[in-house]
Amino acid sequence: EKSENIKEQSRIVILAKSYDQIGEFEKAFEYFEKANEISFNINNKFINKKKALKMIEKRTNFFKDNKVKNWKQFNSKSKESSPIFIIGFPRSGTTLLDTILRSHPLIEVIEEKPIIGNWIKEIQKEVDSDLKYLHNINENSAQKFRKMYFDLRNKNIKKNNGKKIYIDKMPLNIIYAGEILRIFPDAKFIMALRHPCDCVLSCFMQSFKMNDAMSNFLNLEDSANFYDSVMKIWQLYMNTFSINQYTVKYEDVVTNFEKSINNILDFLEVAWSKNILK
Repeated sequence: EKSENIKEQSRIVILAKSYDQIGEFEKAFEYFEKANEISFNINNKFINKKKALKMIEKRTNFFKDNKVKNWKQFNSKSKESSPIFIIGFPRSGTTLLDTILRSHPLIEVIEEKPIIGNWIKEIQKEVDSDLKYLHNINENSAQKFRKMYFDLRNKNIKKNNGKKIYIDKMPLNIIYAGEILRIFPDAKFIMALRHPCDCVLSCFMQSFKMNDAMSNFLNLEDSANFYDSVMKIWQLYMNTFSINQYTVKYEDVVTNFEKSINNILDFLEVAWSKNILK
């Protein structure tokens, strides 16, 4: 029965996209809703949209505490360069940036591996899943947690090349930026931004592999609420930390390609390469 439902969902998605292509948007919307309803029925025993929202709420409540702004900074230097992340809301252009940047001979993008998720799980095993451990970070514990991250990241690099820079791309790592910044104050973030209406609608129309976070895209209202929650926590991080970040708008990449990519390369301190245009 499940395989029949999956086939039916695929058929309806094709219909929805077809109606969208010929400009019959009300029909398209109706069929996207049907496809998402089938997706929910297939996956509802394994997903819980509230879990993702609670994860954000937990971090929002923690990081708005004034104690966070008074954290003592420690020496963040280690043998490895500070990590670089591509973050943003799903369907905001992170994959486009990945495709462009990986064409540069000195850049390797690690695409959507759960490195940060696994890193945080490993840390939580040691600190009983409580964010309060972040108040008590010292140089020794920071060094230990940094090594844990690089060990996990380097498993996803085929051949570590000292001349290359490595970018960890996972859009919703945006939720964990506070934890990342506590351990890596000098981390760099490329923040992909797209018009909220386009972004939210695109998420609703996309057939994502279901998990707790993606289950927020099965209807338009939930998609908009999830977008709001994610953007609010990023704004909280921006107001709380001095973040080494560069925001790139999807629309600018499309309309003014070379200037937009050159600005990102300047941020990464990498020279322009002709390979980018190939």
